[in-house]
Amino acid sequence: MPYTILVVEDNLITQKMMVVTLRAEAYRVIGAADGKTALAHVVAEEPDLILQDLILPDMDGIDLARRIRELGAGRDVPIIALSG
Repeated sequence: MPYTILVVEDNLITQKMMVVTLRAEAYRVIGAADGKTALAHVVAEEPDLILQDLILPDMDGIDLARRIRELGAGRDVPIIALSG
């Protein structure tokens, strides 16, 4: 079963580029454009890795990482912060 990667990026062009590139390498990829959606995906999908922007429309990346860590499904998942 392929690893699942959650890409959290509000710039939809950048998000699409990352999703397409990772899918080409046979990863299962889920996109989210804001923190609220990302948190829902963490609970529902239990990703193996999270790539996230630091500035999102509804919260900053540090706050999102903190909230992810508070979730049982997000406690141990690696989070890599990205910024353009």
